[in-house]
Order: sequence, then structure tokens, then C-alpha cells
Amino acid sequence: MNVAPHQTLGEIWVYLSASPLLGLTLTLLAYQGAVLINKRCGGHPLANPVLISVVVLVALVWPITCVMFSVYDGRRNTTLRAELANVSQAVLAAILGLAALLYLTNNDTPRVLFSFFLILDGALLLGSRLALHLYRTSQ
Repeated sequence: MNVAPHQTLGEIWVYLSASPLLGLTLTLLAYQGAVLINKRCGGHPLANPVLISVVVLVALVWPITCVMFSVYDGRRNTTLRAELANVSQAVLAAILGLAALLYLTNNDTPRVLFSFFLILDGALLLGSRLALHLYRTSQ
């Protein structure tokens, strides 16, 4: 990709988001950053590069998919059912995106761990939305 000086960030974003290059770039940057953190920590087990890179990728993927599926848009989430449906769709899209990122980097994340993450994440997000709805209706 040749970036001309007159190209805006928006034009570059459109190009990157249309290809798997963006996901691969983010994954590699997250992993390189995690390796640097691991080296600075003297190779401590809690500073595992794979763990840190997965956490960073989750922190990047989840907000983007939640915005794309209008999870935070109050005008679209008029009922509890609509809100939970939007959250469920966003979680499924985010987990598919994360699975693709992990696959592209040949990350050896166990399927059981990945499934546990999906179940726990879905339960926490849907549970927090349900608790917030119950709190709002009790006021």
C-alpha cells in the first residue's frame, strides 16, 4: 500500500478494514508489545506474551463490535429483549473476530479455554445488562 501525502486517515482505514491486514497487524503489534513487557518483567509467568496479547486484542475487538451492533445506543435498545439481542450478536461477532485473530497468528489457545471465555463473557455481559435493567425499573 502506497500512502500518498494527500490520503486521509479515513481513506487508509477503509483500505485496511476491507482486508485481513488490519487484524493481522493489530495481532502482531499486540504480541510484540507483550513480548517486550515479558522481557521487562524478567520472564515472569504472569507476564506471558500470549496472555497479554489476547487481553489487548479483546480490549480492542470488543468495543468495536459493541459500537457496530449499537449495544450502547439507547434509541435502538428500547426493550430488554432488544438490548439482550444486540449484546448477544455483538458477543458472537466479537468472539468470531477473536477466533480469526488467534487462528491467523497460529496461537495455541485451547478450545476449552476459548469456549469457557465465550460462556463467561456472555454471562457477564448479559447478566450486567439484566441487572442494570432491573435496577432502572425498580427506581
